[in-house]
This record gives sequence, C-alpha cells and structure tokens, in this order.
Amino acid sequence: MKRSFNGIDYYLIDPTGNITILAESDVPASDQPDIANMLMKHEHTCEQVGFIGASEMADIGLRMAAGEFCGNAVMSAAALFCHKSGPDCAKKAKVTVECSGCDEIILVDITCEKGPDDNIVYTGSVFMPKHKSIQRRTLVYKDRAYDLTVVDMNGILHVIAKEGLDLTDEEGEEAIRKWCTDLNAEAMGLMQIRALTDRELDLRPLVYVPAVGTCFWESSCASGTTAVGVYLADGSREIYKTYVHEPGGDLEISLLDGRIVLTGTVNIM
Repeated sequence: MKRSFNGIDYYLIDPTGNITILAESDVPASDQPDIANMLMKHEHTCEQVGFIGASEMADIGLRMAAGEFCGNAVMSAAALFCHKSGPDCAKKAKVTVECSGCDEIILVDITCEKGPDDNIVYTGSVFMPKHKSIQRRTLVYKDRAYDLTVVDMNGILHVIAKEGLDLTDEEGEEAIRKWCTDLNAEAMGLMQIRALTDRELDLRPLVYVPAVGTCFWESSCASGTTAVGVYLADGSREIYKTYVHEPGGDLEISLLDGRIVLTGTVNIM
C-alpha cells in the first residue's frame, strides 16, 4: 500500500525484517539524506531508505539515501516492481535493478504466493554483484588489535568477525565508527558470525552509514550476508548452500560460478 508523508510518496517494505522505505517521489540526490531522516523518524521501525525511479538500463532504478549498495533494498525494489505490475502467483519473474554503489545491473528472480492472511509474499533470489576484494586487516580499538577479514562489496566494507567480538553493543558501535574512518569507507558493516552446523550459522549485523548518520543493529543485512558468503567460499567455485539465521529471519546464500546468490522473502506492508 502506497503511503505519503510531507508530500513524499513511499512504500514500507519488509525484506526479512530489515524494514525499508522505498520512496517514489522525485527527490534530488543532495536532498535524499535529509528526506530519509525525516521518513525514518516518521516510520519508527524503518532501518533504511531508498529512492526508486525509471532506469534506461533496467526495469527499475534504485538509489539509496547515501548512495550505497543494499541487497535487501534491491530485493524489495524487484518485489515492488512485480507488485505494481500485478502479482502473478503462477509464474516466476526476472527483474533487473540498477542500484547505487554498484557498477552492474542486478538480476532478481521473483516468485510470489499467498500467505496465511491472503497477503502476497514474495521470494527473491538476487544474483549479487561480485566483491571487489577480500583481505585480512588489523583493526585497533581501545589499544586492542583485531585480525579480521574485510570484504569490499563496492560501496560498503564489511568486517567479518568469526565467533563474534568481546565487545558490548555500545563498544561495537564505537568500533565500527572508528574503523570506518580508519579505512576511509563510505559505509561499513560489522558481521559477527557463529557457526551452528556446516551449513547453518548465526549472524548479528551492525551497519554504519556516515552520510545519513545511521548506525543500526539491523534485523538482516543482505550485502553483509553476501560478504559472509564470500568469506566462507574463500575462492571456491563449488555450489553450496548455507542458511543464515538473523534477528529478522533467515537468508539463504549459495555459490554458483563464483557469484553469490542470496534468497529471502519480501512483504509489502
């Protein structure tokens, strides 16, 4: 259902608990951070804001408020495109998305089915963009050095912490702000993972976007989950499947020919 606040038309969308606003009003990029903050204060459950519009190269264009890349927002944009076209539960749709922070067009496979309350639930499989680099870095916080893996996802750096870090939530937020500055990143995620089985793990994502001043312990993070997949694959080209349990629900990652495919669900609220 389309919503409106202070002249901005938008949709509130739930991709695996990572509540996202997609605004379709025409807003200059320079004004988007301020508009995003206004909308997030209005919709208290929202964790991020993107702006959708036409694209010459894809079915739909998406720009995040700070110009970063976001996999959950890409999945949401593809689901919204299908929703506005008229949901068809009898077939799978292939939707292309042009997103900020990414040099390539993203392909999303979308299916839909009726939920228990006759609402439409979308399942999206996103062929995530390839990472730019993966490397070990020594990051310092409060005179303690941490040897961690950093995955550059083109627009956001994700720090992977296996078995988590011995930090409080407040310290984690301080650390990610410092490390973002230290590495001169446009945005940063701290992905603390804990293995449950060979194909299951827990993930608690923290994401910091300086341009809009947000630092959230997110319900789920698609680009961070993809970075975890890159970390787990470690150069392998074998097909594998891993279920990632996050606070807002589960995401599934698989690897095919060196590319991470991420699958999750989307509800248009």
